[in-house]
Amino acid sequence: AQLGTTPEAAGLHLVTVPAAPEDQAAQAEAARGALLARADQTSASVTLLGLQGAHLVVAPGWVVVIATHERLELAARAAATTCVHEAELSRVERELGESWKSLKGIAPAAFEASPATLARRAERQAEFVTLVGLRETYAKLGPLIHVPHVYPPTLESQVGERLRERLRMFERHELLESTLLAQEQVHSLVAMRIGESLDARKGHYLEWGIIVLLAAEVLLLMFELLSSSAP
Repeated sequence: AQLGTTPEAAGLHLVTVPAAPEDQAAQAEAARGALLARADQTSASVTLLGLQGAHLVVAPGWVVVIATHERLELAARAAATTCVHEAELSRVERELGESWKSLKGIAPAAFEASPATLARRAERQAEFVTLVGLRETYAKLGPLIHVPHVYPPTLESQVGERLRERLRMFERHELLESTLLAQEQVHSLVAMRIGESLDARKGHYLEWGIIVLLAAEVLLLMFELLSSSAP
């Protein structure tokens, strides 16, 4: 809710399986096998997590919660919340990775804005707005990922902490800071050069306007001199 993103909007499938404690491990292995059978999953992408009274199987786009009836809702809510945060973190990582391609193409404009760069400044503006949106999501994720330990621990806090640790959300979030800063600096330099070029263009127009006005004034003065000297 703090991100404004629901599990459905994040493309997350939540599956809850009520099971007695002695059956949970077998159910978790069965769920893991079912996910591995999908073409879009690998052994490295499927995470199996065992807790006191609950088991979780997490994969990109999927979270399976196996717990007793009385713990199922709490575990599912905590797992879904954390997985939504992880999905948003993955989205920021993916979009920042894709933006490097276009960033390399516009990097030379940080030294000199060519006519082609000026003609495509609307695209540069849209890319910067997208980057600001990623920075916003990154900032919102900070307090949701770097959560202080809860004592005494609860099932919800344990699910969130173990998932964040297993999915390496702390390290991944911190590493994004340098990527965001690098891309923001390139965009800032390009925007600065574009602004300077536009100011220079306006200055040239102003100079030519002054030249035209002075030429017109000289022509009028010459016409008056010629008119006054005529017999």
